[in-house]
Amino acid sequence: LCKTCKFIKPARSKHCSLCKICVAKFDHHCPLVGNCVGGYNYKYFIVFLMAESVTLLWTLYISINTLFDVKFEDINNDKLYYQHTIFGW
Repeated sequence: LCKTCKFIKPARSKHCSLCKICVAKFDHHCPLVGNCVGGYNYKYFIVFLMAESVTLLWTLYISINTLFDVKFEDINNDKLYYQHTIFGW
């Protein structure tokens, strides 16, 4: 019996002080999604983490590619000129 909600608590359930509800198979309260992660939304939380990881890796790839993009221009087949995209150096 939860002392705060006055409901019967299943196994591994806890009362979240931020959400003010009892959560079955309570893992943690996630500030990124603003919700408790428990038994019913754990798979959605994993999908959210995977999507965030893919977004982070994609952003890192685009950033590095943009910063260190080098264009080669061959003039008279004897010299290579390098033109960096970051601040013109």
